[in-house]
Amino acid sequence: YSKLNKSNGFTLIEITIVIIIFGLMVAGTMTYLTTYEIKSRNTSVKQKLSTHHIALENYMVQFVALPCPASLSAKPQTAEFAAPMDCSDQSVPIGSCSKDGSYCVQGGRKIALKEGSKIERPARVRVGGIPARAINVSYDMTHDSWNNRLVYAVPAHLADEPGADLDGEGAIGIIDESGNSFITPEKSASYVVMSHGNDGFGSRSLLG
Repeated sequence: YSKLNKSNGFTLIEITIVIIIFGLMVAGTMTYLTTYEIKSRNTSVKQKLSTHHIALENYMVQFVALPCPASLSAKPQTAEFAAPMDCSDQSVPIGSCSKDGSYCVQGGRKIALKEGSKIERPARVRVGGIPARAINVSYDMTHDSWNNRLVYAVPAHLADEPGADLDGEGAIGIIDESGNSFITPEKSASYVVMSHGNDGFGSRSLLG
């Protein structure tokens, strides 16, 4: 009989080592691709946010007001999708959302009930979707790179009073994880447009 040559083929240990190395290479490549994809998507979202900023500023110049947010629950291809709602509607209390989930209302900086009044109340900040129809941007600008809807918030008194003085009338606060304000003075933003990021926590999908 012929004696087996131990040098032929690979041992189980050698094969295992090759598989481990290959696995590490694939994992490294996947990590790189995932990081690159997230970075690319974030860049795309920033470009959309910049476009919305310009569109909203142009709207303010033209109407001396801001548009009311669109519904967050309206389905694409419907008349309500990306169309501004009525910010004068005060049926939803501060800290609550509408029954159909189309928008929520948060409390902002305290403002006078009417011009010259000493009585103040928290501003009603309407939180909804991008009113693309009002600011003349395409429908694909209403969502981020993860197909979640971008969120647009505006103090209701800046959206239901065309021709109002917008100077110093902002009422939205923006804080970091530690509770520190991003803006000075605090609660002075006139509007906010944001994405929930790659994890999509708390977001609404494009399909509603």
